[in-house]
Amino acid sequence: MGSHSRTQRHGRSGQSAADDAFFAEHGWGRVPRLVQWMTTLRCPLSCEHCLAADDGSDDMPLSDAAGLIEQVAEMGVDEFLLTGGEPLARADLPEIIGVLRANGVRWSLNTAMRPDRRTRAAIEQWPPGFVAVSIDGPEAVHDAFRGRRGTFRDAMESIAWFAELVPAVAAGTTVTARNIEHLPQTFGLVMESGATQWGLHLTVPEGRAAGRNDLLLSRPQLRRLLRFAASKRNLFPVTMADEIGYCGFWEPLVRDEPFFCGAGRAGCVVLPDGEVVPCTTLDRTTSAGNLRRRPLRHIWETGFGELRARQPDGQCRSCRYAVACQGGCWLQRRHGTQCFRTVWHVPAALTAAGLAVCIGLGAPGAAVADEPPPAAEQREPMSDEEAAKMQVLQRSIIRWYASQFPGRIHRDAGPDRVLADLREALPEDPGAAYFIEFAKGDRPDEIADRAKGIEAAFKTEQRSLCLVGLAWRDLTEWCLDGPPPPERTDAERRALRESTALIAETAETWRTEIFADKLDPFLRRPVQYRHFFMSKAGPTPLQRAEGEVAKARWGGGRDVTEQFLAEHPYAEPMKLEYTLAEETGLRCIRGGETIDADGVLRVFDLLLVPEAGPGEPVTLTFAFAGGHTMEVRLPAGTELTYGDVLRLAHEQNPRRYEDGFFWRQMIHILRPSPFALPELRRRAREFRATPENADKPLPSGISWPLAQLYLF
Repeated sequence: MGSHSRTQRHGRSGQSAADDAFFAEHGWGRVPRLVQWMTTLRCPLSCEHCLAADDGSDDMPLSDAAGLIEQVAEMGVDEFLLTGGEPLARADLPEIIGVLRANGVRWSLNTAMRPDRRTRAAIEQWPPGFVAVSIDGPEAVHDAFRGRRGTFRDAMESIAWFAELVPAVAAGTTVTARNIEHLPQTFGLVMESGATQWGLHLTVPEGRAAGRNDLLLSRPQLRRLLRFAASKRNLFPVTMADEIGYCGFWEPLVRDEPFFCGAGRAGCVVLPDGEVVPCTTLDRTTSAGNLRRRPLRHIWETGFGELRARQPDGQCRSCRYAVACQGGCWLQRRHGTQCFRTVWHVPAALTAAGLAVCIGLGAPGAAVADEPPPAAEQREPMSDEEAAKMQVLQRSIIRWYASQFPGRIHRDAGPDRVLADLREALPEDPGAAYFIEFAKGDRPDEIADRAKGIEAAFKTEQRSLCLVGLAWRDLTEWCLDGPPPPERTDAERRALRESTALIAETAETWRTEIFADKLDPFLRRPVQYRHFFMSKAGPTPLQRAEGEVAKARWGGGRDVTEQFLAEHPYAEPMKLEYTLAEETGLRCIRGGETIDADGVLRVFDLLLVPEAGPGEPVTLTFAFAGGHTMEVRLPAGTELTYGDVLRLAHEQNPRRYEDGFFWRQMIHILRPSPFALPELRRRAREFRATPENADKPLPSGISWPLAQLYLF
C-alpha cells in the first residue's frame, strides 16, 4: 500500500488563510501540511510491491527522532505520518509515541501488522488521529501478497482494535493484476472489519516493485477499477488514492476532493537516515537536504526548487486538462507512468458540467479570474459531525449485509447487534423502523402493504441510498415471488407502479442532496489548488476559451449537480441492454415519462407490453460474453418491472442457469450479472431448507454476489 494519510490528497489543511494566500502566490506552502517519516525500512513481511524495501539503512536514533518531532511541533505541521517499512517493527516505538505526546504532535500511522501489548499501551495514552492498515484481499490472497501466513488475521484484528480507539481507520488495498479479481470479496471484508474508509492504491515501480510489470494493471483493468470504485461509493467511503493521479470525468465519482499532488509543495518524506525527499521514494538524488546538517524548516523553505518551478512539457504542454491534472502523481512521473488519460477520457461526455469538472474551472468564471464566487452562490458545507449523523442508517444497513457473510471475524457484530445498535441510535426514525422490520424477514404478502411501508420509511431525516436499494429489493422480491404479471390485479399494478415511481424520485432527490456537497469542491476548488502550472502567467488561451464556453453554458450549483448526475444514472452498473425487433410497440416508463423502448432497462423502468397482435410476441435479446445470447418473451398486455424481466429470464431459460454457464457468464469478476439474482435466491432457499443450515450464514458463492447485487 502506498502511504495513506488523514488528508488523503495531502492538500487539505487546517492551516490559516494567510498560508493559503502564500500558497496561491508561490505554488507551495509556507509549512508542509504533511510530513511523513519512514521510521524504519525494516519489515518482517516481504511484499512484492513494496515501495520502501529495506536497503540496509540504519534507523534514526531515538534522540534524532525526538529532534525531528520537536521541529515538526515548532513548525506547526498539520499531520505527522509514521510509515515505513513497518513502523511497528521499531522496538522503541512506545518511546517515540511518548515524545509525540510530550510535544502535542498530531500523528497518523500506516501499518500492516498488529501492535504488541507494550505498543498498544503507549498508543492508548496518545492515540493517532488516523490509521491505515493494509488489506489486499481475502485471507489466502492477502497472505500470499504479504509473503507470510497469518498476516490477514493480524490485519483484521489490528483494524478492529484501532477502530475502538481512533476516529478514522482506513483499510488500504494495493490493486494489482493479481488481486483485482478479488475486489468484491475485499469490499465485504473491509465493511466487516470496522474500517471507516477504504483506499485503493496502484503499484508504483519503486523499490521492490521496480521492473514488476506483471503487477501493473492493464488499461481495461484500470477502467474496471474506476467503475468498481464509483459503484461502491454510494455505499461506503471508497477513494482512489494518489497513484492514479487525475481521473478526469471520474474525479467526483471516485474522490471527495479534486486530485492534488503535494509532493515537495504541501508535503515531504523524511527517510531513516535523515534525507528529506518529496514523496515516498528511497532515491536520495531527489533529496532537498539532510536533517543531520540542516533543520527541517530550512530544508523546506529552500529545497525542491526544481519541482516547484516545473512547467508543463511534452504532451502536458498542450493538454486541456493540465490545470486539473497537475502532471499527475510525482512518483509515477519519475518513471514516465503518470498519464492515465486514455483510461478516463470520455470525449462524448464533455457536456458543460463535465467540462467544468474535467478542466477544474471552479465556480462560474473561475477559470478566467482568480475571484471567489459571490457570497450568495456559496453554500455552507455540511460538517463532518453533521454528515456522520446523516449516515447512521446507511452504515447500519451496510453493517447488516456484512454481518451475514460467512467466516466474519467479529462474531459480536452479528445481525442482532447491528439492529440493536440502530434501535438505540435512531429509536423514532421511520427509515430505521422499516429496515428493522425488513431485517426480521417477515414481509407482507400484499404489495399494497409493502408500498405503504416504503412510503412511511422515506419520511426519514436520514439520507441513505442503501435504504433506497432496500426498498427496491422489497418490491423486486415481491415481483420474483408473487403472482406473475398476467395474473396481477389492477390494484396490484397500480401499487407497484406508484411505489416504483416514489423510489425513483426519492433516489434522485437524495442523490442530488448528497452529491451536491461532494461536487462542490470540484466546482469551487480554491484557486491555489487549480493553479499548478499556471503561475503568474495565468491560464492558457485554450483554457480561457473553454472557461468562457462553460461559463455561458452552466450556472453552477444545483444545475451542474443535476446535469452531472443525469450523466451518471443511479444504479448504472445494474442496467441491462437488449435488442428487439423493429416496430414492436414496446414502450417504457422512465422518470415519469413514457418513451419508446430504447434498448436499455434500468432498475426503476416499467415496460409497457402491447396487447397481442399478429406475429411473434415481443422478445428481448440480451447478449453475454463470447457471443452468447438469451431471449426473454414478454407476456402481452402487461406492465413489467425490472424484477419481472429477471423472473421471466429465469423461468424461460433453465439451461442458462446450469452451473457452467451460470458461473462463467453471470458471476463476473468484479460484479455479478443481475440475471443471477433469481437463481442465487433459489439456491439460498435450497440451502436454508436443510435443518442443519437454517441458522448458518449462506456460502460465500451465494452471499457475496447477492450482497453486491443488493448493494448497488
